[in-house]
Amino acid sequence: MKTITAICFLALLSFTLINCKNDTPICPELSLEAVYPFAAPAGGPVLIKGTGFNEEDITVRFGTLKAEILEKNKNYISTKVPSGLLGVVELSVSNAQGCIEARDFEVSGSNVGTTPGSPPVYFIPPSGFSFPVQVPLDATVYFKNVYDETHSIIVNPFSALIVIKETEFSYEDWGGDKSPISGSVDLQKNEIVIKINRSGKPDDELIGGVYTMALTVKGVDKLDNFFVAFSTVTGQQYLFSK
Repeated sequence: MKTITAICFLALLSFTLINCKNDTPICPELSLEAVYPFAAPAGGPVLIKGTGFNEEDITVRFGTLKAEILEKNKNYISTKVPSGLLGVVELSVSNAQGCIEARDFEVSGSNVGTTPGSPPVYFIPPSGFSFPVQVPLDATVYFKNVYDETHSIIVNPFSALIVIKETEFSYEDWGGDKSPISGSVDLQKNEIVIKINRSGKPDDELIGGVYTMALTVKGVDKLDNFFVAFSTVTGQQYLFSK
C-alpha cells in the first residue's frame, strides 16, 4: 500500500513539475539591451533599446507605475518617467505572454530643464545610420543642436578616411565656450565618434550617425541631414542638423 501511495505521489509530482515547466514563458525575442539616458527626472524622456518591442501588448513600468509609450518599433521604445518617483526603481518591459525584462533605473530629482540641448521626447533612430553624399567630405561641417541654438559642433576637416584632428578648426561651441574635439568615422558601423575635451567641465563622447530624414521639430516639419548622437557619459540624446 505504501508503495502504491509513493508511486502515486511521484506521478503527481512529475505531472505538477511538467505543468509548471510548460507554464514558464519562453522569451527568446524579448530583450532589454540599453536605456538612455542613464538617469532622468520624473517627466524626463527615456529611450529603451532591445528586441521584441513590435508586439501590441508591450508594457513599460517604472517600479509599479505604468509608463505611456509615445512611440515604438521592434528595437526601440520612446517613453517618459511617470510622476511621483524618486531614486532607484526597477524599469521593466513585459508582454502578454508573461515575459519580463528589467533593470535598475535612477529617477533623479532634477527638473527636465536642467538637461539643456536634449530633446523633450527622445527620437527613435532608424535600424541603421547612413552617411549620405549630401554631407561633404574634407570640408567644414557645422552641426547645430536642434533644441539649443547656442550648441554647435564644428568639424574641419571632415573625412571618412582620416581621424578628425583636435585643432582649432574642430570644436564644440556651447554658449560661447569652445572645447576642442577629436573623432573618427567608422564606415563599417556607419558611426561617427566625437570626443569632447571640455575645460572645467566633464569630458564627453558622442556616438551617432548622419542621415537624411523628415522630422517635426518644435512643431515645424523639416527635411534635412541630421546627426543623431548619444552621450556615452550621460546617455543623453542630442539631435543636430546640418
